[in-house]
Amino acid sequence: MKNYIIIAGIILVSIITIGLMWSKISSLKTDNTRLSTNQTTLNTEVKKWKTKDSLNVAQAPSLTYTQSEVAKYDPALVQTVKELGVQLKNVQSILDTRTITQIKIKTTVRDSISLVDTLKCFNYSDPFTKLTGCFNLDTVNIDLKTFDSLTTVVSRVPAHKFLWWTWGVKGINLNIISKNPNTSFDYLKYIELKK
Repeated sequence: MKNYIIIAGIILVSIITIGLMWSKISSLKTDNTRLSTNQTTLNTEVKKWKTKDSLNVAQAPSLTYTQSEVAKYDPALVQTVKELGVQLKNVQSILDTRTITQIKIKTTVRDSISLVDTLKCFNYSDPFTKLTGCFNLDTVNIDLKTFDSLTTVVSRVPAHKFLWWTWGVKGINLNIISKNPNTSFDYLKYIELKK
């Protein structure tokens, strides 16, 4: 009888060990797939095209990082999240975008302005704007470029908090910050689709 109990104990311990090992192996496979996808994403070019209305579109696959990987590979992004007053553990996703707007303007000068026959040019530049232009008799050629970098952080708002524990989700916040001080936000909408 005692031998049966020992054998049953060994079988039970073996089954538990196999179950734990199986769980760990599937976790490692999932993580390996995530890292492989990240490597492919990092080696993929951003796809750019125009819509029928000549609007620019850019598409890139997403990276999937753990909190420690974000802190290791992009500490400036973690600092931006902290400046927004959001805890990294509540961040759902981060979008970092850089835009360049270039406008070339060519217009004629009105009769009320009289210019000498010589070519006059102007140039203005700061970290976010580059403006150049030239007056030539009755025409003006202007080249304007503006640079901006946008960081978007989607974070969960905990529903309950006790001491250092938080649980539940009260809502989702969308925080966006522009690195260009001349930029203001006219419209911001975040829609989350439930499956």
